Amino acid sequence: MIVETEPNNYRAEEFLRDGRAVTIRALHSEDKALWQDVWEHLSPTSVYYRFFSPKKNMSDQEVAYFTQLDFITHVGLLAIVHDPTVGDEPAAVGRYLLSLTDENSAEIAFAVEDAYHGLGIGTLLLKHLSVIAKQADIKVFKAFVLAENRKMVEVFENCGMPVSKELKDFTMYEVKINLEDQIANG
Repeated sequence: MIVETEPNNYRAEEFLRDGRAVTIRALHSEDKALWQDVWEHLSPTSVYYRFFSPKKNMSDQEVAYFTQLDFITHVGLLAIVHDPTVGDEPAAVGRYLLSLTDENSAEIAFAVEDAYHGLGIGTLLLKHLSVIAKQADIKVFKAFVLAENRKMVEVFENCGMPVSKELKDFTMYEVKINLEDQIANG
């Protein structure tokens, strides 16, 4: 359920596949510690899948880039899982960055803590980023996904919107998601 649709105050309440509640909300500069918590809980494989290379830490400048968003050209959402046994935990981030060459498209990316893989957080982030993007008249999301990252490819293939993918250099897919046409979820 969407609670607030204004991009810089966006907020939605959802449920993971295991029944736990999750809040999907706008990511702000004061969330740096929460963003870093997600980063610190990514496995080396998850970091590699997200950044296409090994990366051990984030500079202050990189943290600022990922958290100081204008919600026009650069939009980010944070997923916070409400777990009755451990409390609220930041679990994932998703974002899009408006294309410099095509104002009707944006590149998307996600980082999901390994403990939350397979629970639908990536799908929820994509759903809510799509809501914001449609308000901004963005028509296409593009994503670059390593071919070996089958789980992320499946998130896109099963997102309920028309998807095309093209293998580039035998190592990476360029995925395009048409935001204008909703299709039946499978």
